[in-house]
Amino acid sequence: MKLILFFFIGMIGSFLNGIYDLSVVSLDGAPVPLSQFQGKKLLIVVLPVSRQANDISLLKAMDSISRKYSVQISVIGIPSGENGYVADSLASLKQFYGSLMGSQILLTQGMYTNKSSGSRQSALFAWLTDKNKNTHFDQDVKGPGHKFFIDQKGQLLAVFPPDIPLSDRTMQHLITP
Repeated sequence: MKLILFFFIGMIGSFLNGIYDLSVVSLDGAPVPLSQFQGKKLLIVVLPVSRQANDISLLKAMDSISRKYSVQISVIGIPSGENGYVADSLASLKQFYGSLMGSQILLTQGMYTNKSSGSRQSALFAWLTDKNKNTHFDQDVKGPGHKFFIDQKGQLLAVFPPDIPLSDRTMQHLITP
């Protein structure tokens, strides 16, 4: 009976998609499979599309973390459709992000991030915000600066709302080797 139960649980797990089964599209239009990040920590941040001081400091902090810990962590920045991203602003955003962050950060084209977007919500954010998919957290995106931390095994380890800075002690503990 135990063998059958373990087999059944294993079969259920094989039908669940993990983070490494997903892909994103870079700002330049290239598909990027997240499987290329296996074995590294991932920090996924919902990017601001405005040029306010607090938005600029978030982008600079992302750049600093990415440069300092590039061996251990990959940083992915994603502009949100619910927070002002429109495809027409792509060239302007490339320039804005490029002026504050280095090329080591993967910047993606905009995605719908919130559960309220229904079927328009990207597959990545459907995974990040649904406990039935990521097996840990059921928390919707609360705007630019929302952060998701994935460990080296592809498990969603922590979710941080926009008001928790990247310099937060818990965040730093997760990031550092």
